[in-house]
Amino acid sequence: MGRIIEALVACAPRGLMVKELAQLLYLSPGCISQTVQGLVLEGLVVREPSEKDRRAVSIRMTDKGMERYQYHHDKINGILDHLLRDVSAEDRATFERVLAIALEEGKKLRAAQAQGAGK
Repeated sequence: MGRIIEALVACAPRGLMVKELAQLLYLSPGCISQTVQGLVLEGLVVREPSEKDRRAVSIRMTDKGMERYQYHHDKINGILDHLLRDVSAEDRATFERVLAIALEEGKKLRAAQAQGAGK
């Protein structure tokens, strides 16, 4: 669910179509639809007719969803700041670089898995 929220926040305020979200996150449209339904029921996202294609639906964060995202984002950053308070700036920069590399490798792995599942 977190990756869907991150993608929607990155594309706010225009939103994304289910197919775009699925391709971006290397997940099936069915998986995206099920997760989005839960977010709709919580009032965190809305489904709207797409401006590009009348047959498609665009998913967009609501104000409530953005507020909840910001709250959790700030909370996590506060925890990280606390945990890393005694780490030097140089070591913290190294940690952030390693984390960025690990995240990028994770994206590549998900993409390869998604391609393998499609065969």
